[in-house]
Amino acid sequence: MKKLSNYLLVFLMILSVYGCSKNNEIYEKLMEQGVHQIEKEEYERAENFFKKALEGNPKDEKATILIKQTQKMLKALKEYDEGDFEAAKISAEKVKKLKGGSETLQEKAESLLGQMEELEKKKEEYTASYEEAKQHYEQGEFDESLRIVDEFSEEDLSHPFFGHLTENIDMLKSDVKNAREKALAAAEAKAEAEEKAKAEAEERAKVEAEKKAAEKAQQEKVAEEKAKVEAAPEDIGAAGGYWLTEDRTEACHLTPTYFACAVKQSDVGFEENIINIHHISSTEIELTLNSGYKTRLILADKDVLQGEGGRMNRVSKEEANSIYEGYYELP
Repeated sequence: MKKLSNYLLVFLMILSVYGCSKNNEIYEKLMEQGVHQIEKEEYERAENFFKKALEGNPKDEKATILIKQTQKMLKALKEYDEGDFEAAKISAEKVKKLKGGSETLQEKAESLLGQMEELEKKKEEYTASYEEAKQHYEQGEFDESLRIVDEFSEEDLSHPFFGHLTENIDMLKSDVKNAREKALAAAEAKAEAEEKAKAEAEERAKVEAEKKAAEKAQQEKVAEEKAKVEAAPEDIGAAGGYWLTEDRTEACHLTPTYFACAVKQSDVGFEENIINIHHISSTEIELTLNSGYKTRLILADKDVLQGEGGRMNRVSKEEANSIYEGYYELP
């Protein structure tokens, strides 16, 4: 009897070991499937596999952590899809920080955080463009505003995260188009009014044309007579006479009709008729010679004349010609 009891005890132990081995095999397969579903991003299916694995081993820490981690990931994705990035970031961070879980889930949570950061940067850029378009609209620059707004059609703003911004863009586009149409209508009306005013102005100008032409002809006649009077030679006053440079190398003779100068011991000299004498002031005159050349002379003193060649002193004809030593004589 005792021998039979021992056999029974051994048989029961064998059954227990076999049952445990079978349960472990099922657990491992369920956990393996759950991990595989994570890699495929089938997080709900992964959660179900982990829950079934936990049913066979209710105190298993690994399955418990993976279930929590998968649920947090599902929550983060749901919040991401709804455009609630603040909540999605919190959930994704919890997935990353949960120890003993799936590294793959942690990496995918990190990737999700990166996607949100990229979309946030784009939203900042889009918002800046929207504000620029709005500013052009407020300044009446409708074409430029519309150009910027139309560029948004080339961007993907379908994510709910851009929901409020897309509403503002659509509203602004409508406002710009309406304002642009009104501005074009006003511009056309203004153009018509200006064309009418222009025609009336041209008619008035035509009526006054002959009168203005006659006045212009009279003015030109008066100006011509004045020019003739001004062109007539004038008296050169105290500037007339013989002049000698301070270094005694050049002498000149100035009269109301001609201006002659020559350089000492040289063939350099000239004599030209004066065709116009213009008195700039009581001490300054401008001479126009028959060659067309104009020169200015300043009577610094009754005996000192300032010309383009420098200062000259008044002298007698004999003193002026003395520098030539009989080789030349001023007229």
